[in-house]
Amino acid sequence: MYPFVGHDIEAQNETHRRRPDRAGWVRAHGEELVRLSPAGVHPDVAEARLLFECLDLKISAPVPEQENAEYGAFVSRVGRGSVRFRVGKLTPAKVGLFVTVWRRAEDGSTEPLAAEDGIDLLVVTAREGKCFGQFVFPKTVLVEHGIVSVEGRRGKRGFRVYPPWSATGNRQARRSQKWQCEYFLELDGRERVDVHRAQQLYDRVYPTS
Repeated sequence: MYPFVGHDIEAQNETHRRRPDRAGWVRAHGEELVRLSPAGVHPDVAEARLLFECLDLKISAPVPEQENAEYGAFVSRVGRGSVRFRVGKLTPAKVGLFVTVWRRAEDGSTEPLAAEDGIDLLVVTAREGKCFGQFVFPKTVLVEHGIVSVEGRRGKRGFRVYPPWSATGNRQARRSQKWQCEYFLELDGRERVDVHRAQQLYDRVYPTS
């Protein structure tokens, strides 16, 4: 089972009663999906953006980040902050998916994304076979785990994500998977979207109520 934050049994039952059919939901929002999917936007990123519409969050048109284009990199504005999108890539030798999170410095070198850049969320989509979902990482979590830099210190140019279906084989990977899955939203399985779960994740940064 994927983690549910603060759910009791009755709340989970209510969530499942209200959980819409994902395939029908996408079909019903076809016009929005087209509008949010200009040429060049990875389809997984387009679907991730559609969730903002479902949660009544106004999101600006996606702006490509050419430096990380191989990982479906786009940035959009939501309110006064920004959300960055990435598509995790499978690698043949390791479990999980890899994603880059760097920017080009003024001297031409590469450096980690900075907390001071105004990033509110990093949304990383993960797809492996029939399994599909997204990680919704708030800036505070990215700082806590040393993924973005703070005043030029720490930060990573890339990191690996481990969805719930990844069979992690070492202690470090299991530790990473444990905290990462606290921010994971399942979009596969019975083709359902758990809107309550999505609200829990996005409300941490963009309150919807």
